[in-house]
Amino acid sequence: MSEALTPPQAHADPTRRARRGVWVFLFMVGAVALVFAPLRLAFGGPDHPRTDFACMVTLVWIPALAATFARGRLGEGFADQPLGLAPALAPRPLLVALLFPLGVMSVSYGVSWAFGLAPFAPPADLAREGLHPALASAGHVLGGLPLWIFLALGEELGWRGYLVPRLVASGWRFPLLLSGLVWSGWHVPAVLFGHYPAGPSVLLSTIGIVLTLTAFAFVLARLRLDTGSVWPPTLAHAMWNAVLFDGFEPVTGQATHWTRESGFVVALVTVTGAALVMRGFVAPRAGHVTPPRPRDAA
Repeated sequence: MSEALTPPQAHADPTRRARRGVWVFLFMVGAVALVFAPLRLAFGGPDHPRTDFACMVTLVWIPALAATFARGRLGEGFADQPLGLAPALAPRPLLVALLFPLGVMSVSYGVSWAFGLAPFAPPADLAREGLHPALASAGHVLGGLPLWIFLALGEELGWRGYLVPRLVASGWRFPLLLSGLVWSGWHVPAVLFGHYPAGPSVLLSTIGIVLTLTAFAFVLARLRLDTGSVWPPTLAHAMWNAVLFDGFEPVTGQATHWTRESGFVVALVTVTGAALVMRGFVAPRAGHVTPPRPRDAA
């Protein structure tokens, strides 16, 4: 008798439940993006900086909104996504989050400048600050980091906070590769339509950004899975953007095939660095991999 009264969700296959979460999340990401992306095409761009920024903020928070919808729709709750800051302050994940982006960009841009693949050309306003370009750039990176954290959090609550654990629990092969391809693919339309800072060639930029962001996604996923928190990948994601867009790119004279997220030197260094991170470990595994059961299945 008690067996007949048991909710069917209690016996749901965890693998099927995780796959359902993946599909609901991706459907919502695509559906909401299809509404807001045309708005950015119509009202964004360099000629409309305020509306372009508003549209960008909306787009980067779509993954968080989609994850919230999926959790509610499937009755999962937020038990697998603690928001305490302790994991982000642990030494190993903190060092990876801070040093991986800085190391990738330092090597990539250093090599590009040294071999003449990209010009080192600090703008005049850096000189007017009365500081060495490196010190001025460092100040810009630190000053912009809080905003980048806010923007990165919207993505990380969805891509790494929700999608990655469900891909791992789904039973599909190569879950981290799948998460990286989905995340890099999320950026491709912006490159194609000219709303993303990329290189001179749209085709080469598309290839480069898929390589770079797919590799970087492995590092972000590892931070999420090893700590059980979205804060370490959020910090790494924000540091990546701050170092790139506020640090190295402003002192590079022009877009090239080698620099930016779409550049092939950046891609090569990111792939190499990600492989080194994946061979080591970030922190003791927290075990927050399996998505929670629906609330009414307890």
